[in-house]
Amino acid sequence: MADDGEDLGADAAVESESPAGGTPGKRARVRGRVAGLVKGGFEVEIDGETAFCGLGHISLGRVSDPSSFLGRELEFEVLNVPPGATTSPRPRLSRRRLLEEEAREATRAARRRLTSGARVRGRVTRIADFGVFVDVAGVEGLVPLSEISHRRFERASDLLFVGQEVDLVVLRGGGESSGRVAVSIKATEEDPWARASERWPRWQVADGRLVRVTEFGAFFEVEPGIEGLLHASELPPGALEKLEEASRGGALMSVLILGVDTVRRRVSLAAAPRGLEPGQRVEPVALRPGSVVSGRVEDVDATGIVVRFGPGQVGMIPHPEMGTPRGTDHRAEFPRGSEIEAEVVRVEGGGRRAQLSRKRAIRRAERAEVERYSREQSIGSLSTFGDLLAQAREKKKR
Repeated sequence: MADDGEDLGADAAVESESPAGGTPGKRARVRGRVAGLVKGGFEVEIDGETAFCGLGHISLGRVSDPSSFLGRELEFEVLNVPPGATTSPRPRLSRRRLLEEEAREATRAARRRLTSGARVRGRVTRIADFGVFVDVAGVEGLVPLSEISHRRFERASDLLFVGQEVDLVVLRGGGESSGRVAVSIKATEEDPWARASERWPRWQVADGRLVRVTEFGAFFEVEPGIEGLLHASELPPGALEKLEEASRGGALMSVLILGVDTVRRRVSLAAAPRGLEPGQRVEPVALRPGSVVSGRVEDVDATGIVVRFGPGQVGMIPHPEMGTPRGTDHRAEFPRGSEIEAEVVRVEGGGRRAQLSRKRAIRRAERAEVERYSREQSIGSLSTFGDLLAQAREKKKR
């Protein structure tokens, strides 16, 4: 037993030796019973003979309790058999080499199954700034941040933890090579945009959670994974700055759904009128070409007068269509908030925007007045003629 304590970590040096008279480069496999503990390893009985297996060769990992292997029937690989030897030194064995080969084959088999689109199960092993690493049957996969979930989150650790079991869809397989596998957790979830237009019909009030504010508007989350933009043009002056302060706490606000674009994954929002509850509907102003509508002046710029009809509905009257004398200061004549009537020339944005003409509305009103006056004059003339006939009949009777 003089060799029992030798370090067998360098047994690869005898890899090409011919074990038990076999073919060079290949090793014999034997089955034996772990009979006892010796210095540096285990004594293994094989058909009445004894062999030695080093402590580091009994398992893949570190052995914390060597006695747990006693009495077990295990398969080993013969590392070397001294030529012609029937006594000491005894054959050296390794179970670790078999386990490593089995693990490599299992990994290769797992990689063959990891084709694009395959659904698999994995375990979170590490969380990084750019994504999450998972173990899938011994293969390392990466879930990029964009593939973790449809819902909004700040850090991957907000949703996942090391050791967590997760369902995955393979985005890119690694084949049998050692390339990293790209997988997705998000692909296993229902896409919230699939039926968003059904859940969020136009002109319906919803609760929105303020998630961020930009120079052109505020973004609200109406459900996990569905965000909408409340454009700055839909807000009164100074409101955007107040929302900037409120965004730090994820404030809730009633918003009005103006439209859902499932292709571009966008939701257009407006501030909901006061007093309405989520789920209630706002009746929009009917904008039809040729009709005359009334609204309030929201702004006057170099292009014309912006008219607000209600949440999410605006119109534009170009300056030449105002029907005012040349040189009129429209900003002074039509201050913000003043009511104005105009004829609808063209409707855009699904009834949310309109091109208007105040000049046409004025002409229409003038024509209506002329027609009314003509009718009144005509009726008056007939009444006078009737009186004359009645007078003539009275004269005949006399």
